[in-house]
Amino acid sequence: MSLVAARSGLLEPLRDFVKVYRRPTWGTCAGLILLSESANRTKQGGQDLIGGLDVRVSRNYFGRQTESFEADLHLPFLALPSSGDDESNKPYRGIFIRAPVVEKVLPVLAGEQVGEAAKEDTVVAPSRTPGDALARKMFAMPVEVMATLPGRKAKITQKLSQTSGNDEAEDIIAVRQGNVFGTSFHPELTGDARIHAWWLQEVRKSIRSRRTLKLRS
Repeated sequence: MSLVAARSGLLEPLRDFVKVYRRPTWGTCAGLILLSESANRTKQGGQDLIGGLDVRVSRNYFGRQTESFEADLHLPFLALPSSGDDESNKPYRGIFIRAPVVEKVLPVLAGEQVGEAAKEDTVVAPSRTPGDALARKMFAMPVEVMATLPGRKAKITQKLSQTSGNDEAEDIIAVRQGNVFGTSFHPELTGDARIHAWWLQEVRKSIRSRRTLKLRS
């Protein structure tokens, strides 16, 4: 994806869209990798990143194509407790295809994640300066963990090695920082539109905030 974006002249405009203007952006699977500020398990120079999410992502975390899977997910941000709507609280069926996970939530830095750049087999996104007050506000927000998956890989490893492990370990599969959102799984491949409906509402909120800022300026 990054190679196609670079060859078509879209990589820098995308970085401006996400990091300078801080427009609402959602990336799924490989899109989560592109939106991360750091990605490991890659060759130096082999993966250009857009950035926008202060996280380190582990690529192909669950293995090859044959290790792709589906799982019921608990997504608290979709729940509507005040509505009494059971539909909003039901599990979400996530589809994981050579999926990454968020290995670590990083500190919010004004520049490049230099500590990550020093790590072996790790690439980082170039820094960009937010373009206005709203972009600066979005940039300064911490990363929120939006969803986790109970340690699937840890259990598989434990089974193969026949050693005890941490059954409570959970993999981070969805994060948000301001109006940038990323998921390890593919909501677009399901018939469940709840995440898309939620995201459209978040986009509307962002548009209203930008309009309010313009009226005040």
